[in-house]
Amino acid sequence: MITHGSYANYNSLQMSWKKQSGAVSYMLNYTFSKVLGIRDGNTNQNGTNGSIVDPFNLGANYGPLAYDHTNIVNGTVVWNLPSPIHSNRFLGGAVNGWQLSNYTTYQSGSPLQADNNLVFNFPSGLTVPLAGDPSLPDNSIALPDGLRSNAVNAGAWYGTDQTGGGYPAMLPALTCNPQNHAKGQYFNPNCFTTPAFGQLGSFNWPYIRSPAYFDSDLGIYKTFKITESKNVEFRIQATNFLNHPLAQFGLAGTSDESFNFTQNTPVQFSESGPTCGNLGLSPDAKNPNVCDYTIVGASPINTNKTMTGKPAFKTGSRILMFSAKFHF
Repeated sequence: MITHGSYANYNSLQMSWKKQSGAVSYMLNYTFSKVLGIRDGNTNQNGTNGSIVDPFNLGANYGPLAYDHTNIVNGTVVWNLPSPIHSNRFLGGAVNGWQLSNYTTYQSGSPLQADNNLVFNFPSGLTVPLAGDPSLPDNSIALPDGLRSNAVNAGAWYGTDQTGGGYPAMLPALTCNPQNHAKGQYFNPNCFTTPAFGQLGSFNWPYIRSPAYFDSDLGIYKTFKITESKNVEFRIQATNFLNHPLAQFGLAGTSDESFNFTQNTPVQFSESGPTCGNLGLSPDAKNPNVCDYTIVGASPINTNKTMTGKPAFKTGSRILMFSAKFHF
């Protein structure tokens, strides 16, 4: 069998700084990296490396893989707190010997990729003249064979679709660099549009990222000795102790990560001949001789107002845990 094998490469700068003696010990590490490869939907990593966009050209699928994170920082510290009480055994047992620990991590967001993270809804059900109202606009698409299509899809655009072994999905074309965005945005949604008839969309986008990950955990604990072989350990732990919620796309459905290139325009027209019901339309609530209708056309820009280039929701809050452990 003749086949094209995928390939990938990983390059990084890795640094670490450790201190393992004294009252305070810590470890800090930093990785600056880039992982590039063929996005074919298969990987030995957890999850997928990214969906294939061009089944006919291996190189068109080359780019940052879905688990690429440019900057990764991890830090941990353990502090043996001072023991100031020496004259009182019981008070010293309660105050002395506590330990404070912290773990903090930061990770750059993963890349937003073509045909993998964002959802693109191209027009369908385009308006054509009706027998009851031939004055309606003809928004259908003229095809080279003389036929017309009332939808923008791979079958109409390329003459093939996913089930026929063609392009897995239609991708939008870029009209500008989505990295040029306003504060708070992760990309500029106005840079995407429907590709011209018969033309492919953009397989490789400029590097745009999903939101970064950040977490900092804090813990304080102490062991109280009962006998030579028995002791009780008390712990107070706070996960996300800074109570820092994280922005994330797709937390409540896909409305904040879905493009829509359909333009819906509500109109009304007087009933002529067949009733509104016979036309498959809805009569106006106030005037039964008027039909409500929505003209469906193609839009050159995104019409989903929820898709702003910003996540609609955040997730994560502080979690406190109190625990005691008896060792015997």
